[in-house]
Amino acid sequence: MGDCPKCGCAVALHKGRPLVAPNGIEVWHLSCWSIRHARPVEEVTVVAPTPPLFSRRRLAQVFDSGVVATVDRTVRSARRAAIGVGVLAVVGAASYGVNVDHAPARSSIASIESAPAEAPIERGIAISHETVPPTPDLAAQFPIPSMRGTPLNEKFPSLDGWTHPVIASDLVLAKLPSGMFGADRDGVMRRECRNGHCGVDISGPIGRPIVAVTTGVVVHVDRSPNGRDGRSGRYVRIEHADGVMTSYMHLSSIRRGIDVGSRVDAGDQIGALGASGVNSASPHLHFALEIPNVPGTHGDHVNTRYVDPAPFLARSTISETADRRHPAKPAF
Repeated sequence: MGDCPKCGCAVALHKGRPLVAPNGIEVWHLSCWSIRHARPVEEVTVVAPTPPLFSRRRLAQVFDSGVVATVDRTVRSARRAAIGVGVLAVVGAASYGVNVDHAPARSSIASIESAPAEAPIERGIAISHETVPPTPDLAAQFPIPSMRGTPLNEKFPSLDGWTHPVIASDLVLAKLPSGMFGADRDGVMRRECRNGHCGVDISGPIGRPIVAVTTGVVVHVDRSPNGRDGRSGRYVRIEHADGVMTSYMHLSSIRRGIDVGSRVDAGDQIGALGASGVNSASPHLHFALEIPNVPGTHGDHVNTRYVDPAPFLARSTISETADRRHPAKPAF
């Protein structure tokens, strides 16, 4: 029986490891003998990795799904590396005699295991929270013009309560500035049309129904493919009760029964949208508005001036279907 030189505890001769030393026979515990060359015990503290600045849910709200997947893989890799560092530290501590059972509570393994589970990433969450831009107020953008201090719709009542000329249209006005009233056009010598365009071009698919914007009488019909002037295409011109004229150009077809003298109501179909007389533009309706220079003038005449129809189209109602009542003919 002797005392172990390493730990100082008693050890039986038959259970220990004898060693001849300069000062006599030493008996070692077998476990103490195996670590006789170990360095002094040091306290080892394993620091948990700094948590990411953003959770995966927050990243899903900021980036698209591809970037989130990349960041998510990076976060997972970082966590696996942190776990590896923690394991190596614990193994190293054990090899140097550290009491692992009493390791500090700040270890990376404890931090990772106790971290709360994160909610799964929800695809498209950023889109669901996007702010939808407000619908533009076209009526505010296009106020009704006046004539000698009197609003035009008071001077010409037929300008109120319009049905939009293009059925089920996605557009109220022209899609591009080049289709608005007053845009550049060559060969049109009308001073009131500014740079030449005397109407509004409303795009749409060929064949979409075109209707009268309000009650009136047909005063002109041109069924020739490009129009008699070679640029208007098939078109219909309607006079309304107060002398106001509306024109519908580039039609792919004109409805049977629409002839000079036919009476139509608001929403009555007069033809179909097309591209007749159009050289390079996509199919559209060229819609024009004229007011008489001499009030009370009626019939197919040219003593009119063009007016921008945008303020009245902006206040019109878009219908989903056209009325296909047979146009009435006046009595002779």
